[in-house]
Amino acid sequence: VGFVRNLSHSLVECFNATLHEALHCDMLIHVIDASSSAASRQREAVIRTLDTLDLVDASVRSRCLEVHNKVDLLSAQGLRNWHAEHGGRDDAVLVSVADGTNIDELLQILTRKVRQARGRARYWVELPYERDP
Repeated sequence: VGFVRNLSHSLVECFNATLHEALHCDMLIHVIDASSSAASRQREAVIRTLDTLDLVDASVRSRCLEVHNKVDLLSAQGLRNWHAEHGGRDDAVLVSVADGTNIDELLQILTRKVRQARGRARYWVELPYERDP
């Protein structure tokens, strides 16, 4: 489900059934555009929306992973800011799908979290990037 800032309440209601599927998920992956100057506000808007739907309880939060994409577009200061705010968290990873940065780390975190949730890890991940042989 994509989120758009300043959605009307009636449109959020339309997505209500889809959002409630989050209660039954093995993993809730929240993708954030790390290069956006509004990334923090957008992240908080998603969390607030889920909170208003009473979806995010402790069990769902433990299955949530924030994937901050577009590390390749961050300045040195942007990287420092990201690490100051999110570094050391086990529920956030900084990646670039465009150039493959930290994709292996993302897959390791996904494997660990799915194992915690299901007792086993089996998933299919298809990303639009190529690896060098």
